[in-house]
Formats: sequence, structure tokens, C-alpha cells
Amino acid sequence: MQKQESIWDGIGNKRPIVGTTLFVSSVNNWLIGPYGKICALRDRLRTEPYKIDEFVGKYQLRFGRRSYDVFNKAIFTGTSFRKQIEAKPPETADRRLTEQYEAASLYYKFKTLEVHHIVEDNIVVKLGKDKGEFMRYFAPCVLVSAELHRRYFTPRMADFRDLEKLSKEGLLSKYDQLYSDPTMADLNDISQTIIHFIKNEN
Repeated sequence: MQKQESIWDGIGNKRPIVGTTLFVSSVNNWLIGPYGKICALRDRLRTEPYKIDEFVGKYQLRFGRRSYDVFNKAIFTGTSFRKQIEAKPPETADRRLTEQYEAASLYYKFKTLEVHHIVEDNIVVKLGKDKGEFMRYFAPCVLVSAELHRRYFTPRMADFRDLEKLSKEGLLSKYDQLYSDPTMADLNDISQTIIHFIKNEN
């Protein structure tokens, strides 16, 4: 019986991070790899903050759509900003909450980077494909800012969890929209590879 190809063999345009099983996407420099491995690296670097700048600089890593979405060294100890902005008019006309309110900006500035499943793990579960390297702990992920994860990715996928919407064409279209920003072209390519892989009926 022929061994099934690994999803990582199918994902192109990546270069390895030396001494790990992680990668950097070749176009926009996102840190990608299995969920558990990214979590372990992130947490280890948080205990050795003096190594963060060297590591990030070596691979020119990106964590958000903006240049100032960075790997913060401080440990977050604050509480939610919601009560601080209740009934308060925006401080600027910008569309981003973090640029409308300083309290929101500070909250996300010091939040730990989060690990985002490039194709949502709940979708993989509903398709019955959460096995092997597509189990949550091993599935392909990317390390991103908390703001990008919580305020961009999560809301845009909230309406896409019904089984009837999970056709191959529907998934390809949805992720093409989710990763439409040019800075996320790498993630779009990876999502398309994953979807073709898990929806392959052969």
C-alpha cells in the first residue's frame, strides 16, 4: 500500500527554520508549522526574550498585516479594555478598533502571539478528516498577532460552520476571501493546498 503524501510535501514556497520542524513562508515570511510545535517555540522564546529580536530578524518574520504587529517581549497582565471604552466616542475616524481607542491598542499590543489554524480545525473535524497530521495538535498553523486572530480571522469564519457550506468549492472560495490581503498570499496558497488535500476523494 502506497504511503500517503504528507501535507508538508505539498506546501511549496517555504524554507525550513534550522533545528526545528517549522518553516517560514517564502513570500511574506509567516512562521508556519504544526500547531504544537509553534506553541512550543513561541512559549520557549517568551522565557528567553533576549533571543526574540535575533530570531525574528534572522527570518524577517511577519505576525500581522502591519509592520508594527510584532513579537512582544512583555508579559500581559491587564484586563479587558471593553469597560474602558463603553459609551466613549472613538478617538479617531480609523476603522480599526485599536486605532480608535488607546485602551484597545494597549490591550492587543501586549497580548501573546496566537497560533491560528490555516484551515479552521472545527471544519476539519466536521469533514471527518481530523486524523494524523490534521489532528488539531499537528495541523498546519501560522503564528499571528492576537488582534489579527481575534478581530479578523475569527469573525470572518463565524458564519461558515454549517455542513452544507463545506463543499470543496465553498471552502476554496471562503479561504480565498479570508486571505485576500496581499500580505496573506502565502496563507491563501497553503489553505488551497490543504483543502484540495482533505477534500480529495481518491
